[in-house]
Amino acid sequence: MAHRLLLIFCIFCTSFISFKSNAQDQAKIHYVAAREYYKNGDLKLAIAEADSAILFNPQYAEAHYLLADIYAEENEYEIALKQYTETISSNPKLAQAYADRAEVHYKLEHHQNYLISDMENAIFLDPGNGDYYRLKAFYYANSNASNEFEPSFYKAIITINEAIALYPQNALYYFDRGNYKFKNNQILSAMADLNKAVALDPNNANFLAKRGLVRFMIEDFDASLTDYTQAINLDPDNARLYESRGKTKHNMGNYNSAYNDYTYAIELLIYSLKASKEKIAVNDPRNKQLAGVLLLRGVSLVQENKPFDACIDFDRAYQLGAQKAVNYIRRYCEY
Repeated sequence: MAHRLLLIFCIFCTSFISFKSNAQDQAKIHYVAAREYYKNGDLKLAIAEADSAILFNPQYAEAHYLLADIYAEENEYEIALKQYTETISSNPKLAQAYADRAEVHYKLEHHQNYLISDMENAIFLDPGNGDYYRLKAFYYANSNASNEFEPSFYKAIITINEAIALYPQNALYYFDRGNYKFKNNQILSAMADLNKAVALDPNNANFLAKRGLVRFMIEDFDASLTDYTQAINLDPDNARLYESRGKTKHNMGNYNSAYNDYTYAIELLIYSLKASKEKIAVNDPRNKQLAGVLLLRGVSLVQENKPFDACIDFDRAYQLGAQKAVNYIRRYCEY
């Protein structure tokens, strides 16, 4: 009798192992298919295959991860969040999964604590990844803090320091720290970091433009003009750079040259809007930027004693939703 029971148990175990092995094989087949569909851009079939993989193996971390990435790309952040959590539950040692979940928390405007907790887990699992420190610093500086009086920029600076300690030749980390110091009113220290970033990567238009802004804020207009000009040479189709250089020239009293920069910025923005294949929303940021540059050009025209032309710009800005234009119209255009 005992031998029979043992035999039955062995048969059961063998059958169970065989079933489990078969389920895992089926899960892998569906997962591989899901990857191929995802690679080819067929997201619906990719989702269906990944779901099938999970039916055969509910703890299939890679399948959950693939679903999470797909839903995140499709801006289905609540579903993506659930899938990233399932991924981590199935395999809690995937550092990138924590970082990706933190990004979804950020998209959903969740409490800062969720983001920081996930980044701390990612860093614990992969302490040599400088970009994890960079992301953690970003979330300190750009998400809702647990205490409104807590200096998030200060925490961002402390965190990015760790990335710089790991990779002291990474220009981007100095650039980030310079930004956080600037926002934390540490202007001179911010300038030192931006100088370092530019020295390490002198052909980066963003680095030069940011240093140009800081120099503008401390009224070193000649140096600001040089930075913006170099940035424009590197990125000649960036409307924001012409706008910024125009402001610098305006503050130097060079209104005609400022007008030229504003005009070029306006032309670039209009071209971008016309070339857009999608329908332009009323609240498109390019419309807001265009309105702002029109106001700036209008003011430069006033300085050049051309109020009629200025009023055309003020009116166009108002039509684009710039309420500030009303004050200029009342001041300069009501004859």
